[in-house]
Amino acid sequence: MSKAKLINFVYLVSPKHKATGRTKHFLGAEQMAEPYQLKIIQYPADSGYYLIYLDKNGNELTDTYHETLQKAFEQAQWEFSVEPREWKKA
Repeated sequence: MSKAKLINFVYLVSPKHKATGRTKHFLGAEQMAEPYQLKIIQYPADSGYYLIYLDKNGNELTDTYHETLQKAFEQAQWEFSVEPREWKKA
């Protein structure tokens, strides 16, 4: 697969960025730990966007696929109250 392009990122360090509980991710039978950072990436041959969930060490915990960049932003807002203005451009 071609190398992904980093589009946007945000660190979930503010107290307001705690998980809302509206979505739960599982690794096997255990609930995934809260991520420290979110990134949005896109692969050259793919029109969609991936919202990547990372731990403090930069390890990927999981990802979600979104048809548009706006939908990826909305997912982050739904899960972690991340406002559009908080995202940093790569």
